[in-house]
This record gives sequence, structure tokens and C-alpha cells, in this order.
Amino acid sequence: MLTTLIISASVVNASEEIKPRGHRMLTVEVIREQLKDRNLSKVAEASGISSASIYRLMNEDGRPLYETVKSLSDYLEKVVL
Repeated sequence: MLTTLIISASVVNASEEIKPRGHRMLTVEVIREQLKDRNLSKVAEASGISSASIYRLMNEDGRPLYETVKSLSDYLEKVVL
């Protein structure tokens, strides 16, 4: 099971524009910019992403998982509307 999770977990580069199934997602840079003045603990709670994952993304500590970027992109697009 662990092997399956590792294989199925994809990572993204910060500058990649992500377009799964015709849906545009925000880039990692745009997400960082939009989150820089927000309370990250509240963002974590509202988006369902762990605080640790958000802090790693903000501090450029490794490459974020696709699922993290997608969830934050969806959250930010919903909040902006």
C-alpha cells in the first residue's frame, strides 16, 4: 500500500502551469503570492491541507504534491469569487 501511495503521489515544479482535464490551476508562485499575507493556520483548516504542508510550500522546502497544489488552488479560487 505504501508503495502504491508513493508511486501515485506526483510532485510539481514551482513554475509549471498545471492543466489537468481542462481545468486551469494556479501555479505554485501564484499560490505563494496569494497566501503571503494570510493566516496560514486558518487556510490549512479551511482548505483541508495540513499546516506543515502549507508552511513547506511557502518556504520552498521541496516540491509540493499535486494534491496540495490543487487543493490550495481550488481554495483560493473559491475565496476570490
